[in-house]
Amino acid sequence: MTIGVRVTRAISVAAVVASLTVVATAVHNSIGTAGFLDRGSSEAAARAGYERFLCLQDELHAVIRRGSTVYAGTGDSAGSRLLSEVAAGWAQESPTSGGATVLVLHEGPGGCDGREIRVAAS
Repeated sequence: MTIGVRVTRAISVAAVVASLTVVATAVHNSIGTAGFLDRGSSEAAARAGYERFLCLQDELHAVIRRGSTVYAGTGDSAGSRLLSEVAAGWAQESPTSGGATVLVLHEGPGGCDGREIRVAAS
């Protein structure tokens, strides 16, 4: 066997080993990702968040009439953004509090997982 043939075989073996390493790594990562998704923790968290949203939406429907003009805040806080999302499609949102029903997200016991929508006192 000549040196050229030996070098060619060595390169071929190195390429096969490198390919197998890449495939083994991909399989390992896929199994890890599938295991994470199978645990259901991400699905459970998403479901819990959606159930809280639906609960707050039901509270909003009980507090104000459909089509009412509401002010949910400036959007600077997480509570204000949540109120805006909950009110979308049910009420007309106003950029200012003038002439609008002012909504407040109350934190405390009860309500929807410790949150409750209230109308601010005028």
